Amino acid sequence: MWFTMLLGRDDELAQLMTLLHKSSAGHGQTVVVRGPLASGRTELLHAFGERAVEAGAVLLTATAAHAERALPAGLIGQLVRSTTLPAHLDERVADVMDLDVAAETPPEDTRTFRRVLGESDARRIHGLCAVLLELGRDRPLVISIDDIQYADEASLQVLLYLRRRMRRARVMLVLSEWQRPQLARPPLRAELTRQPQRRLVLGLLSAATTADAVARALGTEPKPAFTAACHRLTGGNPLLLHALIADNVEDGRGTEGSAAPVLGPAFREAVLDCLHRWEPEFLQVGRALAVLGERATAELVAQLLGLRRHVVVEVLDALTAAGVTTGCRYNAPVTGTVVLEAEPAEMVSYLHVRAAEVLHGHGVNVVDVARHVIAAGEVPGDWAVPILRQAADQTIGQDAALAMTSLKLAVRTCDDDGARVPFHAALVRAAWQVNPSAATPHLTLLHDALDAGELTHSDAAPVIRHALWQGDLSGAMSRLSGLRAPASTADHRAEAELRLSISWIFGHGRAKAYDEVRRRKATPATPAAPGLLALGRLGAMWTDGATKEVVTAADHVLESRLDTVVPEVAAAAIFALIYADRLTRAGYWCDVLFEEAVRRGATTWQAVLGAVRAEIALRRGGLSVAAAHGRTALARLPAQGWGVLIGFPLSVVIRAEAAMGHHDEAAALLDRPVPRAMYDSVFGAWYLNAAGQHNLAIGRALAGLDDFERCATIVRRCGADLPLMMPWRSDVARAQLRLGGRKRARDLLTEQLGRPGEKVGLRARGASLRLLAASVDLKDRMGILREAIQLLERCGDRLELAQALADMGQVYRELGELGRARLVLRRAGRAAKELTADVGIADFGTELLDQARIDLNDEQNRAPSGGVPDEPMGVSVAVDPQPDATSEDEKLTALSDAERRVAMLAAGGHTNREISRKLFITVSTVEQHLTRVYRKLNVTRRTDLPADLSRQSHCVVGFVGR
Repeated sequence: MWFTMLLGRDDELAQLMTLLHKSSAGHGQTVVVRGPLASGRTELLHAFGERAVEAGAVLLTATAAHAERALPAGLIGQLVRSTTLPAHLDERVADVMDLDVAAETPPEDTRTFRRVLGESDARRIHGLCAVLLELGRDRPLVISIDDIQYADEASLQVLLYLRRRMRRARVMLVLSEWQRPQLARPPLRAELTRQPQRRLVLGLLSAATTADAVARALGTEPKPAFTAACHRLTGGNPLLLHALIADNVEDGRGTEGSAAPVLGPAFREAVLDCLHRWEPEFLQVGRALAVLGERATAELVAQLLGLRRHVVVEVLDALTAAGVTTGCRYNAPVTGTVVLEAEPAEMVSYLHVRAAEVLHGHGVNVVDVARHVIAAGEVPGDWAVPILRQAADQTIGQDAALAMTSLKLAVRTCDDDGARVPFHAALVRAAWQVNPSAATPHLTLLHDALDAGELTHSDAAPVIRHALWQGDLSGAMSRLSGLRAPASTADHRAEAELRLSISWIFGHGRAKAYDEVRRRKATPATPAAPGLLALGRLGAMWTDGATKEVVTAADHVLESRLDTVVPEVAAAAIFALIYADRLTRAGYWCDVLFEEAVRRGATTWQAVLGAVRAEIALRRGGLSVAAAHGRTALARLPAQGWGVLIGFPLSVVIRAEAAMGHHDEAAALLDRPVPRAMYDSVFGAWYLNAAGQHNLAIGRALAGLDDFERCATIVRRCGADLPLMMPWRSDVARAQLRLGGRKRARDLLTEQLGRPGEKVGLRARGASLRLLAASVDLKDRMGILREAIQLLERCGDRLELAQALADMGQVYRELGELGRARLVLRRAGRAAKELTADVGIADFGTELLDQARIDLNDEQNRAPSGGVPDEPMGVSVAVDPQPDATSEDEKLTALSDAERRVAMLAAGGHTNREISRKLFITVSTVEQHLTRVYRKLNVTRRTDLPADLSRQSHCVVGFVGR
């Protein structure tokens, strides 16, 4: 069995057996076994005792204990009762022990027991030693005593007397002693253990010994990482290693070669055993290390416990020597948790209070002090209240949960409403990071303070934003009027962000009402700070469209990261890049901010940015990716937390599911309850647009038309009638085309295309042109479709591009140009198949190719003869004279635009990190693109990429900078 193994002590056991043979020949032996805490001394003595008995020796054993040091001759009593003595010797021992007990009462302090023996003492000791020597006359006698450092003085006198007389006796005296070099040994014990025949010093197990023990216990050869982890966690301590092996044998992970050992109940019990089995100071220091964690030092531990520093240092040295700690840190991080879980809650709370007081006295960071106050669950004094507030201010952007807990604890100590206001305001800001609806319980007090003009702009902004998210625009405007005129740059920034929030949620038309409120307050002119100017220029997006100035302002705003920007402003900045068809840059910023939000635990940020991610994926044609991101975003916040903004993620997911043909999933999402106030916001228009897309997809053109027209009404009312934001005219036109209203559709599309380019965007213009082609005569369609395809290629919408190519192939077929139709439809099929592979649209590409084959087979015999027809102007198609073989050029056409950009830079010698910086994407995205490139081009490394790609790499930077 694994628990009977003597870990790493084979050499020491062999030495003991050799000395036993010497003592059997009449050469008495004294052996001292020394080692640190839980180093395996006891196990070694037990194993040797069993071997000695097997060899025919008489074994007497005893274990000294700290609690029995005041019991005279208690250790000797254990020895003589550890085996069955012959009758005549048993009677003599009883007489001696009886005399000892009756003859003399030990003094209260046993350390004053007389070292110069009186006649009666000497007679009793002599008689007892004579019994022991006679016991070893016929067979070797082994006297094994564990933890001799706790032996009582009387027993030490007996053992010392015996040692002086056993040189020619068949007696072996084995004494184990705890090795604590910094502690002086009492004279009797020092004399007893001085100059033994052999001194065995047990150290911690080496890494090699640990690996061997683990392999033998598990019955297999584990991975080196597993055994290395075992050695690191146990420090080479045999007791801890035994326990760790037990946990992993029972769990079964060790036999699977896992690199992460399980720290189960056996290991936890062994940790507690190491601290409980010795002096009380060990457990006290163990608790302090667990509470102080990374802050622990000998000085702080001593101050926390009220102990002298040298006492703490001695304990720390002993724990380090035992492999439990390294200095002031536990080797196994779980050890601290184990120690505190075993303590009463009152004790743990007291220790955390003491830790907070000590750390505060040493000027430690307020966040670390606040963590201890929070762990204690109580505010230890008035000094701790400002500590909690300062900690909340420092962590509100990095750890909103910690900030909220700090503030809630501080609020409980405030009896005055006036004193509570700043804490409730900070609580609302912190709650906003995690879940906007969590701010609701703290708003009533703040509403009163805001109406009374007592809140600063930074404290009032979250209160007003909460009203905006819940669709209460009039309430938000009313409270805006109660704000004092901004007096600082921070106040102006808060007002500028509120204006952007209003525009993003309710449209530019509603933001004008905000401007009127500011005019009535005679608000001072906005300072010319770069950040404020960027916010103002970003707001021009709702009037001027995605101009260069707006894009530059968006980049400036996004560079501020999460520290100074609220979620809706960041989302508006990313949408400015989306509307400008900078999807790569938009995706880059979205990923950067999302990763930062994950690190900080900012759930609200993750939800909003997740919905933006979904929109970006949808515009790239990644339908299943868009649906997945959107559903994840929806789940991050409860419906009440989303407020009217729930229309944002819902609309993305519905549109994606409808485009994939998942009509039941889309219908289920439309059945979800939404707030009525949503229909008075921009997101009501988004939601109705998604509903219209679903209705069109299931053949309900009239219902879809109604949804699109209701969407148009909201857009106009909100003052957000920009095609690049909501191209409702093209959606109404599509419904009209389904219903036969070609003229109405053409009029709407012509009106939309007549807008300035910055207000339409490449994507909306390309999609509008595709629909416009369907509303004109056949002879006029080709030129319109060519322009549409060029725009859609530039904006990166793969789904709309595949549909435009299919439309062009159909036009060629109807014109009788079957060769060109076949080439264009082949390219449309490849684009559709790429969508199938990348986003999981079931059989989309196969259905398109099958339809093309059916359309073309009907007129196969009428195909013009003689050569390959010219390519359609503006459309890049691959012509393959041998359909069964794939040329290098055709392989390259199989790459998506994103894959081609990455491949060109890789072929040009750029590293993955350099590519990520140039294209504004993550390194992980670069690696995913390259994996698909290698598969499509049938290569295994970047040096095998075609030379044509390398020659084109210089063009990529210019493309990205568009």
